[in-house]
Amino acid sequence: MTVTYTLQKEDFLTFQLFTASTSKRIQEKKKNSWLGITVVFLMVAAFFYLERNNFLAIWFGVSAVITGIFYPTYFNWTHMKHYKKYVEEHNINRFGQEENLTIREDVISSQNNLGDGNIKISAITEIAETETHFFLKMISGLSLIIPKRGS
Repeated sequence: MTVTYTLQKEDFLTFQLFTASTSKRIQEKKKNSWLGITVVFLMVAAFFYLERNNFLAIWFGVSAVITGIFYPTYFNWTHMKHYKKYVEEHNINRFGQEENLTIREDVISSQNNLGDGNIKISAITEIAETETHFFLKMISGLSLIIPKRGS
């Protein structure tokens, strides 16, 4: 079976965001930052409350609530911004390039204008599917991005 497709900037961004969303390290960082910042705001609010400075106690209390509610969205936004820059910087020569993938019983052959390559099926450690892509992760840590849309 042969599949022909063209990779765009959005495909690389989707891959980076998917990888980040499945990373335990990044999820721990998000949780620890979220809880840490919220707890610090609450502690400062409690300090000012005990010092009878109600204005600052309320200000830091409201800041804690806002952080508790919106930090995950802010974290995701900053990561998306980071990965957009990363993709543009590191994959710019691969945007719009046609890829030909031939899948056989024991090997996957990839061809594009940069070169040819063969991947043993046994070297694939994980196949992930999203709404718009397939991601094939290999033993070496490299991945193939296969969009579900046509070329």
